Amino acid sequence: MAASAITLWQAGQGIADIPLASILYNRTFDEVRMMSDKVPRQGKPFYAERKTHRESFKEGEVSSVLDLPIKNTDTDRIPLLTPVVGHTKSVNILQYRSGVIVTKTAVESQDHRYITKMLMGLPNSALRKEEYMYASLFNSGFDETILAGDGMAVFDGSRPKEDPSIADWANLATSAGAPTSGSYFTAWQNFQNRTDERGFPAPQTLSEIVYPPALHEDVMHILKSSLTPENALNAINPFQGDAKATKYNWLTSSTPWFCKGSMGSMDEGFLMVWRVKPEYSAISDSMNPELIMGKRLRMAAEVMCLHAKNWYGNLGA
Repeated sequence: MAASAITLWQAGQGIADIPLASILYNRTFDEVRMMSDKVPRQGKPFYAERKTHRESFKEGEVSSVLDLPIKNTDTDRIPLLTPVVGHTKSVNILQYRSGVIVTKTAVESQDHRYITKMLMGLPNSALRKEEYMYASLFNSGFDETILAGDGMAVFDGSRPKEDPSIADWANLATSAGAPTSGSYFTAWQNFQNRTDERGFPAPQTLSEIVYPPALHEDVMHILKSSLTPENALNAINPFQGDAKATKYNWLTSSTPWFCKGSMGSMDEGFLMVWRVKPEYSAISDSMNPELIMGKRLRMAAEVMCLHAKNWYGNLGA
């Protein structure tokens, strides 16, 4: 059994001093290298952006869909139809800050010129925060931690229509399980059977499967195989090349998977609301002049789900 890594000293206060980066001053090392710091950018395409100057943000929807024309003669009064008012959603915009300060002694004493390069981690820290925010609607989408505009979980089996006289609808699989040809067809049917706010047919095209790395093989079988994977009679696979496969590394569970539909401008159900996009500036401590070099990060944003009409979720096996 391999031995676990040992951390000799680790500070969590953001001041880059000699104990924090002791490897830079250890003469026993012939070479010191910067570790790779790359952030996979994956969640942004699922979101529309909004900008606000307030500490809260609210968005709602209206509809132009009316009931069918009513039989009416010239002598009858013309029946008046009323458009449906959609759901609304509001969020509070939270601010996030962090910073790193370098001491004068650390700069003077370092053998390898990496102290200043270590400050470059702030932008990637902001990007990681952004990606985890994007992923939160998926990672918490099956419970009531985050609610959509209709007051339900992001993925739910009983969602109210804007017109209360219309039956509820669902964007959650009734039978949780790994991706198979059968469960994919169930998702495909769910999109084909979608209706609008008045209950009129409004089918969508299943355009994308979003899944954790653990399900990559299952998804590839469905979308890439020329023959149906679970069929022993060599039946043709009708779903080969049917949708885009998107591996999502920011998902915290290895079992749930998601399907995205295409509904035009109404795709904008997942929103990233920015009050302050990541900004950086120098910082110092006037009470301690030996803290000579520093950078700070400030950002303010929140994600919200106005609706999930173009999404379908399966909790997985």
